[in-house]
Amino acid sequence: MYKENKIVIKQIANPDNPTVGIKYVGAKEYATVKKGRDGKNVTGVDEHALEIVSLPEPEAKKKTAEIKKIRENLEKILGQDLSPDSAFWNDFAIVLEDEITLDPLNPRDQLIERVLIANRYVAPCEEDIENDDRFQNCMFYMHRDEEVLTKKAVRQISEDAATARLYSLNEDNPAKLKIVAAYIFGFDASIDISAEESYVKLREFISIEDDVERKKNVKSFMDAAAKSPEEMITKQILDKAIKKKIITSRGNVYRRGDDIYGNSYEEALEFLSLPEHSGELAYLRKVVDK
Repeated sequence: MYKENKIVIKQIANPDNPTVGIKYVGAKEYATVKKGRDGKNVTGVDEHALEIVSLPEPEAKKKTAEIKKIRENLEKILGQDLSPDSAFWNDFAIVLEDEITLDPLNPRDQLIERVLIANRYVAPCEEDIENDDRFQNCMFYMHRDEEVLTKKAVRQISEDAATARLYSLNEDNPAKLKIVAAYIFGFDASIDISAEESYVKLREFISIEDDVERKKNVKSFMDAAAKSPEEMITKQILDKAIKKKIITSRGNVYRRGDDIYGNSYEEALEFLSLPEHSGELAYLRKVVDK
């Protein structure tokens, strides 16, 4: 049971040489509790911590009750006062290094995990170092085999679904395939690119080597493929009108002459998508197609 559920603290790899640690091989860090902006010890089990009480309601109330229950349970099992001003924290320290193993069923390891994350010594997972500003300076992250495998499976299923959708469009609806390519890449598919070229470009788009970019591209493709031809053509018309300077933007305000479309590209697209502005869309389509 322990082996399957263990948490391994891993050191992030050097981007230029994955076999070498970001600091050096066998890097160590002496981790103690830090002081928060409120002057209290950051313990990870303080239900009145600034990070908790600053949350919007009802999330703050729910989180407060959850952490209070965790703290009281750990205090009972460990026989320690875990309040932020307790003398317990004066001698609390962890030598942090690569490949430390924590048992999530062990109460002291549960406390160590919460302390390391709350003090930003360790990110909850590797992705959080890149995606969550709170952990961008972390040298270590929590690795769980089961969690990693689940995420990998979900990602693979998404990529397989995108590949299947692309193949389906190529076989059954090459006209829409071209419009999807135009929607994503921002060119006039009916003139600039064939269905075959659209397929190749989109295949490369959803199978790019970089994991982060591939995930974003797969989502972008699936979102575009789910849109109606009318929605995609509206974007194509807007892109053409902007390129030909029929629609201009200054200070993020999109307009045609005195007619304001919105304060962002997204608002301009939404403006042209509304039924009551179908006349304006028809006019733009006629002008950009000249």
